[in-house]
Amino acid sequence: MHGTLFMGADMGAALWRSTDRGRTWTQKTAGLHPNCEVKALLVKGGETVFAALPGGGVFVSRDHGESWTQVNNHLLDLNIYSLTEAADGAILAGSSTGGIFRSDNDGGVWVETEGNPIQGAVLALVTDSAGAIYAGCGWRGVLFSADGGRTWTPSSSGLENSYIHCLAIHNEGYILAGTSAGEIYRSAGGGEPWVRIDRGAISDNVVAIATERAGNIFAGTTGHGAIRSRDGGDSWENADIGLQGLGVGSLLCGDGFLLAGTSSYGVFRSTDGGASWSAAKSYFPADPERYDFLWAPNSLSVDSCGTYYLLNRRSMVRSRNGGKTWVRACHGISYTLNCLAIHPNSSLLAGTEFGIFISNDSGDSWSLADTSSIARTAVHALAVAKNGAIFGNTDNGVLRSTDGGASWENVFNEAPVTSISTGSGGCVYIGTEYRGVLGSSDNGATWSRMTDSLDIYSVKADRVGNVFAVYGKGVLCSSDGGAVWKTIQPGGNYYWYGIVAAPGGEVAALFDDDGKLFISEDCFSSWKTVPVPFGDSSLFMSPDGYLFIGNRLAPGMHRSKTAL
Repeated sequence: MHGTLFMGADMGAALWRSTDRGRTWTQKTAGLHPNCEVKALLVKGGETVFAALPGGGVFVSRDHGESWTQVNNHLLDLNIYSLTEAADGAILAGSSTGGIFRSDNDGGVWVETEGNPIQGAVLALVTDSAGAIYAGCGWRGVLFSADGGRTWTPSSSGLENSYIHCLAIHNEGYILAGTSAGEIYRSAGGGEPWVRIDRGAISDNVVAIATERAGNIFAGTTGHGAIRSRDGGDSWENADIGLQGLGVGSLLCGDGFLLAGTSSYGVFRSTDGGASWSAAKSYFPADPERYDFLWAPNSLSVDSCGTYYLLNRRSMVRSRNGGKTWVRACHGISYTLNCLAIHPNSSLLAGTEFGIFISNDSGDSWSLADTSSIARTAVHALAVAKNGAIFGNTDNGVLRSTDGGASWENVFNEAPVTSISTGSGGCVYIGTEYRGVLGSSDNGATWSRMTDSLDIYSVKADRVGNVFAVYGKGVLCSSDGGAVWKTIQPGGNYYWYGIVAAPGGEVAALFDDDGKLFISEDCFSSWKTVPVPFGDSSLFMSPDGYLFIGNRLAPGMHRSKTAL
C-alpha cells in the first residue's frame, strides 16, 4: 500500500489510517462491528487488510480500509486477539480461549488447528523468515509450529513468567518475547530455550516489542514509556523522552521513523531512533464538551491564574482556556498518579504510588519533593491549609509539611484514613473508616472527633464554611465548621459516591449504584435530578461553578454548559 499505515484502538470500532507516515490519521470504520476493540491488524500482499476484533471475529478490507467485511465462517471463537500470515499465504487467528484458527482462502473458511493444549488467550502470533510460527499465550507461555500453523508444540523452556503479551522477530532471526512481569526473553527459535535479557530494566508489563532494520530493539510498557537496546538485548536504555509515564501498547518501526501507540494519548512519533518522541495529530474527534483522551479522572484543581489541572492514574493534563483544550503536564513522573494539590506559592504537588512530586513551572517538569523513607510511600490524597501547611493521606498515616513539601512528618496514624480536606477557617478534616470525621484546628498537632463512629467514604470542606461527609447511604452536612451536623438526603435509597460544592454553597452529589446526579441550588432544601451520560463516575466543581464529570470505566470527560 506504498507506505499506508493502519492503527487499531481499544475504543469501540476504532480503526484509523495514515497515508503520511503516521503524521496524521483518519478514521476508517465503515462495516466494522460496532462497539468492538481492534486488537490486531495484518496487511497481506500490500493490498488486503485483516482486523481482529474481540467479540466481532475477523474483518477484511480490500479497498485500503474504506470498507470492511466480516469473514467468520466456521470461526468457533469470535474473541480474536492476534493475527499472522503463514509462509504459504494462509491466515492464522489466535482467540481468547486458546484456539488458533487457520484459513487458506483469506477468511472464507476457518479450521481450528491441532495440537494446541493451551487454555488461555493467544495474545501474539508471529512468523519468521523460515516459515516457523510462534504463539504467545496468557499464562501458558509460547507455542511453536513448523508446518504453517497446522499443528503446535509447547516451546516455553527457560521462561520464568509464562504470561506472554507480545512477540517479535529480530532481523538476525531470533525471537523476542515480552511478559506481564516486565521481562524480555530471547530464543534462537525452533523450540530452543529462552534466555532472559532485560536485566531488570523494566518494572511494568512489557506489552509491545518491535525491531528496526538496523537491529535496534524497542519495548513498550504499561506505564513507563519505552526502552531501547542497541546490541540485540544485551543492554537497555530509556527511550522515552516525550513518553514518560505513558503506557505504550504498540510499536512500529518504519523507514526512518518510529510510532508508539499509547493507552491514553494517541500516537507518538520519533524520527531520531527513539531518542525523543512527539505527539502525532490527535486522532480523536474534536468535541469541546468531551475529551476522549482522558481516562478515569480522579482529581481536578484550578490555580490562582485559572489554569485547570486534571489528573488520572496514568497522567496529568493542563488547560488554560477553561477546559476546552488540554496539554500533557507530567514530564518527570513515572509512577501512578493518585492526587494533586496547589500550594499558595503556586507550586504543584502530585501524590504518587511512591512519594510526592513537586513542580514549580506549571507541570512542565517534576522532581521528588522529599527522599526520606517516611515520604517514600503511596500518597492517596493531598490538601493545603490556609497557612500553607500541606497534609497528605498516605500508607504511613497523615503526613504534614510546613516548608512547601521539602520535608514531612507524621501527625496521625490512629485509624485508616479515607479522605482529607482543609476548610476556609483553617481547620483540617479527615474521614476515617470507623472513627467518623476528625478535625484539627492546630495544624495537625491534635485531633478531635466531630461525628459518630461512622465509616466515612469522603469528607469535603467548601469555601463558605460548609463541611460534608459521605457515609454509605447518607450524607452529613455542617455549616459551622463541624460543631453541629445534620443529615441531608435528596431521596432514594442509594449509596452516595461523591459530593462537591459550588462557590455559593449549593451541592451536587452522584450515586454510584444507580448513576443519578442530584443538584441542590437552595442550600439543600430541594433537589433536582440531572441525567448524566454514564453511571460510575467521578465528580468535580471548578471555582467558577462549572461541574465536571469523568467516567471511571471508559474514556470521557464532560463539563456542564453553564455554571451552577
